[in-house]
Amino acid sequence: MTFSVYTEAGIARETDTSLTETPASSGLYLGTATLLVTGDNVVIKDGSAVVGHGQQSIEVALETTILDANPDGSNTDVTFTLSAGSTDDDEYNNMVIAVTDVSGGVVSARRAVDYVGASKKVSVDAAFEFPLADGDRVRLWASTYSQTADAAAISDIADAVWNETQSDHLAEGSTGAKQDRSDRIER
Repeated sequence: MTFSVYTEAGIARETDTSLTETPASSGLYLGTATLLVTGDNVVIKDGSAVVGHGQQSIEVALETTILDANPDGSNTDVTFTLSAGSTDDDEYNNMVIAVTDVSGGVVSARRAVDYVGASKKVSVDAAFEFPLADGDRVRLWASTYSQTADAAAISDIADAVWNETQSDHLAEGSTGAKQDRSDRIER
């Protein structure tokens, strides 16, 4: 399998770069373009047959590796040190961080919740499915997202919906109207 990258104008930026099946016989293929920018078109081929294509739409903020997978000696897989990165604190907070386990080819993503620029130490919202190791590949996506609602907020929303009057849900043709059983006589 190979991939090629073309600009929006169709000019070849990179052609016929091999995609490595990792791990072997898994059907999962990994590859990293040397230069990929938002708007580029990526074409994936198996021999001469096109098996996939798409447009790059997410910008990468940083590509690096893990320098120290266990900087505080806790082996929690939620805090690690990057080989490179910004010197500004909180620079990568709320960005999606994807780590590739180089020993098994597994990729997993988390949300960066804290970043210390002086040490390049990053913390994520949950442990990864695999033990982190020095040299694992890291990609931080430029788009950010915030934390989902906590259990109390979800409960408040559910209660508010549950306590709404039935008339709020009886618009003609709606599911609420179809479920309306107010015409039934209860004994």
